[in-house]
Amino acid sequence: MLYGLVNYVINRLQPRQHTHRFDLYLIHLLFKHPMEGIVMPFRLIHEVIGNRPFPSVAPTSTIRECAYIMKEWHSSAVLVVQNEKLLGILTERDIVFRCVALSCPLDLIQVSSVMTSKVQTIHMNKPLGHALHLMYEGGFRHMPVIDDQGIAVGIVAAQDALALDGYELAQELIRREEITVLL
Repeated sequence: MLYGLVNYVINRLQPRQHTHRFDLYLIHLLFKHPMEGIVMPFRLIHEVIGNRPFPSVAPTSTIRECAYIMKEWHSSAVLVVQNEKLLGILTERDIVFRCVALSCPLDLIQVSSVMTSKVQTIHMNKPLGHALHLMYEGGFRHMPVIDDQGIAVGIVAAQDALALDGYELAQELIRREEITVLL
């Protein structure tokens, strides 16, 4: 499991021509959160996503409505839900590859005809590392999170592995720069 996770992070860095110290620092953060002392892959998903709200749409929503919701929520995916039942997920890649690239009328197409309906889900009490491994193996970046009743309670994304409070990250970078100046 950890092997796939490390490969995922390394593959995300390879397209760059050079790796910065900051990139290596982000890899370090993936495996050990300095403030909490919890190894990141073993943090439970419900700890990572907390109670943050997530965008959801009805299956009859149009692609343009979904794109607007994504824009407003600053999200690259929405869950398609009806009567609390998860029907699928729609990502920005789905919109680009299945609609925009084919010049489809965004105001007429319903999300149910474009969404990914056979979606991989993960329980909220599973570790983040497990979700990242499934995303790596499946080639996707978003995964709906469900509770014991199978009701969607959020979305976990690959970028959640690297999410830290900006202030804490800035303080750590300043501290490291001060140490470098002293050396």
